[in-house]
Amino acid sequence: MADYFTEFSIVMDMSESEKRWIDRFLVLGKALADESICETIAVKFGESRSGADHEAWFHSFGYQQSSVNALSELLHRFLIKFDRDDVVILQWANTCSKPRVDAFGGGAAVISRLGIHFINTAVWADEVSQKVGRKLAMERAVHI
Repeated sequence: MADYFTEFSIVMDMSESEKRWIDRFLVLGKALADESICETIAVKFGESRSGADHEAWFHSFGYQQSSVNALSELLHRFLIKFDRDDVVILQWANTCSKPRVDAFGGGAAVISRLGIHFINTAVWADEVSQKVGRKLAMERAVHI
């Protein structure tokens, strides 16, 4: 059996009251995920390793399975609640414990209080390969 992972790490500046709000949201989210009511946001959240007073980090690695969609929505709600003009970039990697064709890739989300914009490498690669395939077919048809 293969184990699939979604891994990411981001650092954000935030006040102590903002950190407490995130902590409460994560605790509630875990309780709801345990009851299968919402997607899991399984992250390590805490003080930045740089020791800066106003930095906090989100980290998902290894056997934790975390929803990028759910974390993006949390960060979006955070930016709205605290009326922040930050633009947060969340990049992730999809990996697997065994070689599987569908197991590797990743993506990115650009998050602000105005919304969330996603790109996924599998979707992007499929779109580009279809365009290239059509161009190759047209080129071949011209030369026949």
